[in-house]
Amino acid sequence: DGMEKELKCMSAEMAEVVRANSLLEGRIHAYESKRGESDTLIISLRSTLENCNSAKHSLGDDLSTQIALNNALSEKLNKARIESEATSKRSDAIFNDFKNQVQALQNRAGHAEENSHQLESDIFEKEEQLQSKSQMLNEHKTKLTKTEARLIETV
Repeated sequence: DGMEKELKCMSAEMAEVVRANSLLEGRIHAYESKRGESDTLIISLRSTLENCNSAKHSLGDDLSTQIALNNALSEKLNKARIESEATSKRSDAIFNDFKNQVQALQNRAGHAEENSHQLESDIFEKEEQLQSKSQMLNEHKTKLTKTEARLIETV
């Protein structure tokens, strides 16, 4: 009787130990399963990190290349701007010189026109003087001819 009780008690304790053991095995299995998921997640995160680092280096290289290209373009644009300003200054100087030459020619043309009018006036005046002198000469000639005719008659 006492043994039976002790056996039942031991059996109950054994059942308790088996149940506790089963619970522990379940927890261990769950832990191991979660640990496996964590390891997989860690591996995946490491792979993603490596991909990100690779992309970062690639982008860094691309960025360096882009910066170098931008700097070269900026330099070319600056040179082109300087050349454009120099060309504009030369063009302005040529235009101003041309404008001054045109003004000088216009001034000379104006003076030539004034001189031409003055010359026409002088020529007209000289022609009138010539006509007047020619008329006087003709009158003197006529007088001389008459005087010559009288002298011839007298002789």
